[in-house]
Amino acid sequence: LRSGLAASEVGDRLPKLADALFRNVPSGVGSHRRDLKLSIAQEHKVLVEGARWAVEHGYGNGADLDHIEEGGALEGADPELISERAIERGRAQLGTLGSGNHFLEVQKVEEIQDEEAAEALG
Repeated sequence: LRSGLAASEVGDRLPKLADALFRNVPSGVGSHRRDLKLSIAQEHKVLVEGARWAVEHGYGNGADLDHIEEGGALEGADPELISERAIERGRAQLGTLGSGNHFLEVQKVEEIQDEEAAEALG
């Protein structure tokens, strides 16, 4: 996702930015959001609506939906096809970066090699 920050604006504040990201984005094994308690019906809505649900409930930015694969939701998603065990395992990680091969990084664009792709990504 594009931040709108220029590298010159970040400069020597990168360590503080990294600290703020670590503080505000729960991640890793066992990470969870204590402030996000949903009913089963709400969890099913999350599974169907995906990132759009997050935006509508103040957990995301609507402009980002255009830059997320499939708009952040899979067409035809059916929560009834997901086992209760799978839902339970994912419940605690909703709203987190999770663990494993998930990461958040801050990068600087130094060269644009594909103008069309760059435009699509903002």
